[in-house]
Amino acid sequence: MPALNAAISSLVEMRSREGDDLKQDTLDRLDTLKIEASAIEAHSPSVIARYRDNLHRRLKESGLELDLSDDRVLKEVGIFAERCDISEEITRLRSHFAKFREYLDSSEPVGRSLDFLCQELNREFNTIGSKANDATLAQHVVTAKTELEKIREQIQNVE
Repeated sequence: MPALNAAISSLVEMRSREGDDLKQDTLDRLDTLKIEASAIEAHSPSVIARYRDNLHRRLKESGLELDLSDDRVLKEVGIFAERCDISEEITRLRSHFAKFREYLDSSEPVGRSLDFLCQELNREFNTIGSKANDATLAQHVVTAKTELEKIREQIQNVE
């Protein structure tokens, strides 16, 4: 019995240390995701401005006599801006990040919940990627999804 008790104590201690290490690694990677999300948010307004400028340039180069302040041109830029709006996705990412931290601080089994949050984070980054229409945003999305996949691999070791 003493040997069994000692072995169980050692196992519990080892799993506790491993859990602490997994938690810290996951928090570090979550911080990276937050940095990528912030970079995406900061860069996204320039996508619309660049689209407007490119549209104006293409219209000028076409030789058509169009007033660049024409309502149709402005409507086109407005439609593009609405299609590229990622504010909802950024809001949901922030919410998921907060919930992720909450789960990591829980003493209850959270493996399935964390796995679900990983799926939700992936969904938001995918949506941003599909709306991006910009190489810089796409690169941030790829970096975030790569980091998220590393988190997901770690989460597979959490009960």
